[in-house]
Amino acid sequence: ATLTTTNPSPATGIVTIQAAVGVETAPATMTGMSVTIGGSSACNVTGAAMTWNGTTSRWEYSWDTSACGTSAAETAVTIDVTGTDPDCGTVVNAAQLTGVTIDNTCVDATPSTITIAPGQTVGGTAVDLTTLFSTTGNVGSFTYKINGTTVTSPWDSSAYGTTGPQAVTFEVTGTDPDCGDIVGPVSNSITVNNALGTDAGVAGVASKNKQLDVSAPYSGDFNGSNSVTVDWGTCPAIGSCDSATFPNTSGALAHAASPYAYSITGLTNGQIYQVRVTYTDADGVGGSAVQIFTDQVPSNSMLHNAAATGSSKWGGTWGLAGGKYGEFTCATCHVDTTTNIKRIRTSISFPDGSLMPNGSASSAVTFTDTRDTTSDYGDANGAHATSSGVCEVCHTFDTTQANGVHHHAYNMSTGSAAEQNHQLSADCMSCHNHKQGFKPTACDACHGNPPTTADSDGSTNTGLAWSPVTTGSTTPGAHDKHVNTLGFSDCNTCHNGNAMPNGGDIDIHFNADFSAAGGGTSVTGTYGGQLGVAYNNGTAGDGTKACSNVYCHGGTLGGSNPVWDATVTCGDCHGATSTTPPTGGSHATHAGTLAMACTQCHGASAGASGHMNGNVTWDVSALPTNTAGSATYNGTTTGNTGGLAPSATYGNCSNIYCHFGTTPTWGGSLSSGCASCHNNGAGEPWPSTGAHNAHFTALGVSLAAQVTNGAAVQAKCDYCHSGNNHADGTVDVNIAATYDDMSAGTPSYAGSQCSNVSCHGGQTTPAWTGTIDANTQCTLCHKAEDVATEYNSATSGMHGITGVVSGQNHGVSLACTQCHNGQPSNHFSDAGLATSAMNRPTGTDFVAGITLGTSSDLDTCAMTCHKEGADANRGTGTPWARLNNKTWARGGGVAGDECKTCHGIWGSWRGNVLVNHAADWDGDGTPEVQANHSECETCHGFSPTTTNANYTATWGTGDHGNGVITMNGPTPSTGAGYNQTNWGCDNACHGNASTGHALADSRWTVGFGDFGGGSCDLCHAPGGSGPTVVYPTGNSGFTGESYGSHLKAATTDTISGTTDWATQCQKCHGFHSGDVQVPNNTTVGINYTTHGGIWLGGTATGGKTTEAEICWSCHDANGVSEWGTNTNANTGNSTYNYGSLSTSNWTTATWTSANFSYKTGAIESTHSVNSAGTSAVTGTAYNYTESPDAVANIRCSYCHDVHNRNQATNDTVTGKPYLRGTWMGNPYKEDGAPQSG
Repeated sequence: ATLTTTNPSPATGIVTIQAAVGVETAPATMTGMSVTIGGSSACNVTGAAMTWNGTTSRWEYSWDTSACGTSAAETAVTIDVTGTDPDCGTVVNAAQLTGVTIDNTCVDATPSTITIAPGQTVGGTAVDLTTLFSTTGNVGSFTYKINGTTVTSPWDSSAYGTTGPQAVTFEVTGTDPDCGDIVGPVSNSITVNNALGTDAGVAGVASKNKQLDVSAPYSGDFNGSNSVTVDWGTCPAIGSCDSATFPNTSGALAHAASPYAYSITGLTNGQIYQVRVTYTDADGVGGSAVQIFTDQVPSNSMLHNAAATGSSKWGGTWGLAGGKYGEFTCATCHVDTTTNIKRIRTSISFPDGSLMPNGSASSAVTFTDTRDTTSDYGDANGAHATSSGVCEVCHTFDTTQANGVHHHAYNMSTGSAAEQNHQLSADCMSCHNHKQGFKPTACDACHGNPPTTADSDGSTNTGLAWSPVTTGSTTPGAHDKHVNTLGFSDCNTCHNGNAMPNGGDIDIHFNADFSAAGGGTSVTGTYGGQLGVAYNNGTAGDGTKACSNVYCHGGTLGGSNPVWDATVTCGDCHGATSTTPPTGGSHATHAGTLAMACTQCHGASAGASGHMNGNVTWDVSALPTNTAGSATYNGTTTGNTGGLAPSATYGNCSNIYCHFGTTPTWGGSLSSGCASCHNNGAGEPWPSTGAHNAHFTALGVSLAAQVTNGAAVQAKCDYCHSGNNHADGTVDVNIAATYDDMSAGTPSYAGSQCSNVSCHGGQTTPAWTGTIDANTQCTLCHKAEDVATEYNSATSGMHGITGVVSGQNHGVSLACTQCHNGQPSNHFSDAGLATSAMNRPTGTDFVAGITLGTSSDLDTCAMTCHKEGADANRGTGTPWARLNNKTWARGGGVAGDECKTCHGIWGSWRGNVLVNHAADWDGDGTPEVQANHSECETCHGFSPTTTNANYTATWGTGDHGNGVITMNGPTPSTGAGYNQTNWGCDNACHGNASTGHALADSRWTVGFGDFGGGSCDLCHAPGGSGPTVVYPTGNSGFTGESYGSHLKAATTDTISGTTDWATQCQKCHGFHSGDVQVPNNTTVGINYTTHGGIWLGGTATGGKTTEAEICWSCHDANGVSEWGTNTNANTGNSTYNYGSLSTSNWTTATWTSANFSYKTGAIESTHSVNSAGTSAVTGTAYNYTESPDAVANIRCSYCHDVHNRNQATNDTVTGKPYLRGTWMGNPYKEDGAPQSG
């Protein structure tokens, strides 16, 4: 037997601890079932007895936890359940429950209960389940189950009981609102009957004095629409009823529960009647709707005939008019004048004149004594051949009892001893009452048959003797075990020759007759008895209640003396225990070392009647076999030795699972070590059943050369069978602690499946007889997860993460074989299946396209699922080599790292990218795309740090994953003006001025987005291909202008490390085009041949058309002026008045000098593209003249280097007023020296 305890957590109030019994076919016969509870504050119990609950088929203990866990829950309680196997007394322990919780922090003043009364019957489509149970407390919120399936009330029961009553299990669970406790589940059996028709049962007619009682049982008829009619009539004689004439009727009886009962009264005793019972139901009647009973005779119950006794002998007609012997009346036996007592005739004859058993027409009767032990109801000699006893002269002996009797017949000379010696000289009236026609009184009219309860007051019919006197016994002892369990139904086995009643004395004489089983008869043994009780004609009991030298209890084997109201085990009778087993044959190994139960070889009936039969019997039918067919011993599955033990010779077993090979003769020795019992058919010492071969094959272990090396074999077996009871008939799966699961701990085995085993990744395995294809079914053992919860979890690379770009999880959506080339070569290791992390596969363990790096984050995958595109029009069909960087793929790096897994690191592209992003367009050794563009943003509109509605990182959203490559354009004016015709940009930094700046055909469909003309700092920051203007990292070195000089379009602008340079620069400049062009002037260091000079006119210049207008308007707007007195230190630390302008109009204004009036005049420029003006300069020093340019051509930039480029000759000075070179070194001549005075 096995025991499993149900965890009652959380335990609140009074809870029921349940233990289920496995393997044992009669779980209710377990003995010594007890529970021990520890670890609580005040609710511990030690060895508390459990009781059997037939409804739940569980052993149960009601545990009161109310004194514990009241202030805080107690969580470290343990529960141990133990019991004794009923077959051979082996102690069985359930696995200890740990961590049981007691929580009574909420005390319910009105605890609730639910009770389902037994014996309820329901039916129909709307059963109100609330009426089927009662409650206490205030439990509510009920839920219901029928046969384990949740239902609601009202419940449609129409699926059950359609052909008749059907038992179902009704379960109720409720919630007590006081503490939120769950009440239940409580279950009980109810009957569902939806059979509308009636199934007629077998009706019956019983004879009574002047009446016949009719009983008409039925089933079905749930709607209560049936009825029964009883009709009757007389017959002329026995055997002459016509089964058709029924003039009398009861009419349709009012509907009644089964059985209908009707008494036909006012009849004449001795008259022959026939009775008809008719079932009617509009819904139909099954079975016999009409049943006819003939030859029914009402009779005085005191008369001895078939009617009064209900006897079926002689066709049920004996003693009746027209029946066997004729009609018995009182005068048949009694007469007024006689020499016998009780007015018994001295000669009795059969009424019909037939011959008596003595062969004559009459028989002499002597009847003078009715006293028990001296009466002459019958002959005192049990083996008599003739008799004058009043109870014997009429009886014919018939050992079959078909038509005669087997006790007290006229001639008992041919009967058995048991038949002959029945209650000789006893008072027959004690058991055969005249009021019942001498019908035998049941044994349980005086005592239980057998007694199974201790009452002796007649309150039950199962108690000790109460009539006519009590015996003084206080215990029924082992009556139930001997009679009901073991089948010793003949009371004479222990009470041989008893006579009842005998004044309260108990007769104990043993007569164990095994002749029918080929054995002998044993009459030896004595019984000590109880104190205060008399035995065997007055011998007082000695109080031991023990049997001595009784064959059935090993009286010939040295067995111990059993106590009548105690228990026994196999060893008690055989004089042996598991530590001192029987010495014959191989008992020492099987019953001793292996602790095998006797029943395993001697059958489940070992200990039942027939076990003590003078033979040694065997029954190996229950032993597991190696092959199809049955196990045998000595050539047969069951058998016996045909003689007393010990046998002179022994046989051997065959086809026994526990002995794979040929089993040695009982008492012999094994020939080939472990393989004698465990052999997979290939000489290897493990069974071929289930997955044994698979496990050893996976481990690469073959022990064929070590079949006799028990230690080596056991070491391997102990992986799963650690500390098992060897060859006890039960396969114990006890997985070694070495293989405890990382996440869940202790391994377990149930339902032929393992769980929480490290070598299976903590996952529930297939059934033991199932299979795992280690090449394809990887996930049955390995979890693909980000952080390992198991020792063998696959956590590297893409296994356990969901890519933030693709949204795909390789471990979920892909079969392992799409990447792995079957199981790796180093898959299994005899020592590495426990707590070791999973080994890193080698390169040959992957399919083509996967290349291992120095770490898993550097592995690459260039499989077909990673092609640039499925369209043959683009790409060469060569997949991109994805980088399996786990951190980047799951979004764990900095913004934009997730892109690198597919596209590669900027400047180190992945795989087959048709457009060369590393091209050196101008041959200066710089890859222009990579050097001058802000990664993907400039051309494709995606930046990991900004949001763009057209293009997002997530695959399948925006412009990502739509089969279109998004470019900055289109030409001519959108964004960078990408032109698909020549794969260049018409509106960007280079303006598509050189075909060397063209890209290449990506072969993708092109889409467009406006992502600006490009960020200026890409070319105009240190290291860029253009002149350095901005310093995005703040390292210009210019005093007060760390990000570059003159970069604000307004004094309110803020310049920082996060400035958007494309936006900032374009406040003053077009994108290499605009409203005003400042032509190149190499003389002053302006030599931007690629773009033809400097272009002005941006978002902040307001559409001004000349450089001077742009500059002066900005200065005016921001409070900066070239006019008036300036004390700025950058001017030379001198205060100087620069004059004034008549108006801010660049074509009509005049300038007035504050110091040199001769210079006052209209604005016009001498600062043309040609420093000598549009015509040659004439004149001499201090008197030069030239033809002035138009006012619109004033060139501020020719004198002012506002971005501190220092490109003019000898120009080393930075800062305001941003002059190009020195005053004297400027190529533009002074417009006139100051004149004296």
